Amino acid sequence: LSISCSGVVGTSIDGRNGVSTVYQWRVVGDEYNAKASIPNDPISEFPVTNAFEVKFTVRDTIGIEVQTVIPIPLGKTDFHLTPYGAGFGMYHDSSKPNRLQSAWDLEIKNNLMTDFIIEQGTSGIWTYRKWYSGIAECWGSSIVNVICSNQSGGVYFSDEKTISLPSGLFVRTPITNITCTDPWSWINTTFISTMVITFKIIRGSNYPNAYDTTVLLSAKGNWK
Repeated sequence: LSISCSGVVGTSIDGRNGVSTVYQWRVVGDEYNAKASIPNDPISEFPVTNAFEVKFTVRDTIGIEVQTVIPIPLGKTDFHLTPYGAGFGMYHDSSKPNRLQSAWDLEIKNNLMTDFIIEQGTSGIWTYRKWYSGIAECWGSSIVNVICSNQSGGVYFSDEKTISLPSGLFVRTPITNITCTDPWSWINTTFISTMVITFKIIRGSNYPNAYDTTVLLSAKGNWK
C-alpha cells in the first residue's frame, strides 16, 4: 500500500508548527483498530480475501486535522497458488494446507459433477458415506444368536433384536434393507429410527435350538 500526500496542513508558527500522521484500518463492517503512527509503525499487509478501509489522520500542533479514508476492495482471482495449496475461482485458505480448493463446478469428460463424497469412514460394524448433496448411506453385517421359539400360525420367530446405526449420521428415518445368510430364515423389521433398527428372525418350521446367523444391513437417508 503506497500513499502520496501533497498540500499544506496547518499554518506555520515561526517554523515551529509540526505535523503528525496516524492511520487505522478495519475490515469493512468492523470497528477500526488502534491507531498506528507513520513512519514509526510499519504499514500493515492486507489480505485480498477481505475488503478493507484505511483511515489516515493528519494533525498539526495547533489542532487542525485532515482525514481521508482509502478503500481496499475485495480481490478477485481465477487461480491462486500458494506454498500450502491452490484455489480455483477463490483464494486458497492457508489454514487448510495441502488442499485443492474450488469455487467452480467440476466437469469431467463433458459431464458436470453434481455430487461427491465429503466424508467416509467406519463406525462399529458400519461403513458409511456422506455426500455433498445431503445423502447419507451405510452398510454392515453382524452375527446374531437367536432362538425361534415364538409361534404365530405356521411360522416361528425370535425375540426382537436391535442394532444401532452410526451415531448422528441420519437426521430423518432412513430407508433400510436387512437380510440374513441362513437359507431357512428371513427377517421382519419391527422398528426403524435415526438411531436403531429392530427386527425379528423368522422361520417356516419349529427350531427350538439357539443358532447363529449373519445379518446383512444397509441404510440410506440424509445427513442434512
